Amino acid sequence: MLFRNPPDHTRLRRLITDVFTTRHVEHLRTRITDTIEQLLSDIEGKHDVDVMTDLALPLPVKIIGDLLGLPPEGRELAASVVRDLVAPLEPMADAAALERAAAAEDQLAEYLEKLLVSKRDHPADDLLSRLVAAHDDDGLDDDECVGTAILLFAAGFETTTNLIGNGLAALLANPHQADLLRQQPALAAGAVEELLRYDAPVQTNGRTVLESTRIADVELEPGQVVLTLLGAANRDPDQFTHPDSLDITRTGSRPLSFGAGIHFCLGVHLARMQGAELYPRPLIRFTDLSLTGEQLRRGGVRTKWPQN
Repeated sequence: MLFRNPPDHTRLRRLITDVFTTRHVEHLRTRITDTIEQLLSDIEGKHDVDVMTDLALPLPVKIIGDLLGLPPEGRELAASVVRDLVAPLEPMADAAALERAAAAEDQLAEYLEKLLVSKRDHPADDLLSRLVAAHDDDGLDDDECVGTAILLFAAGFETTTNLIGNGLAALLANPHQADLLRQQPALAAGAVEELLRYDAPVQTNGRTVLESTRIADVELEPGQVVLTLLGAANRDPDQFTHPDSLDITRTGSRPLSFGAGIHFCLGVHLARMQGAELYPRPLIRFTDLSLTGEQLRRGGVRTKWPQN
């Protein structure tokens, strides 16, 4: 879906759009809040906590895993492989990262192919079963079926994990803003938009030029690839007042963190809800929450996929 344009993009997106509408996502709110409270209970009493491992990763992995119908025992391992899969999206990715990404794609494809076969024999009310039905009834081919499954799982948690991690780190590095959200949790929805702007979960993106155009005195021709710097756009002083300052009361902010146009993030409502429900809760529950003082490290830890 990421690399298709209409009519193929329209056909693929239409299969699953209704699952990510505001109304459908609203039905997930209780599941999301219950999961957050359980995760916070699990870390209560610990002196040092790795937010990424104990909170930012397991929440969206569970939510998208439930929607897809992935068995719980495979989610953590699949999630670790996704970290290799998306590593080339980082601006400093090297040739080794590309090789690991290719291997990760093969591993995920093999794993999901087996799950899709199982869903054909034992369908359920989940997205993988829907993809199988679309394969059988709507002409979805094998590559589209597996590719969509990979996309839904990877995009369903990776960016939300980064949103949670980046957001909490930014709040704790700006104690006044953390205190404000602690005292006024109703600001959470606006805080999500500001934290998306302040430290975007995805810093770069790419687009292929479809017709001759001119941007900032640069002539672009069809077939050229343009690297878009989302993080820089979100700090554009022509668009945002005091762009380098975190202000969760900022209004009228329209960050580009979810993209734009027909490729605007499909899971935007789900990501926003998870962020809005999560951000105030650890601040309220753990009033002495603070960064450890160690230098923050970007990126995840790779886990080798077990060989059968």
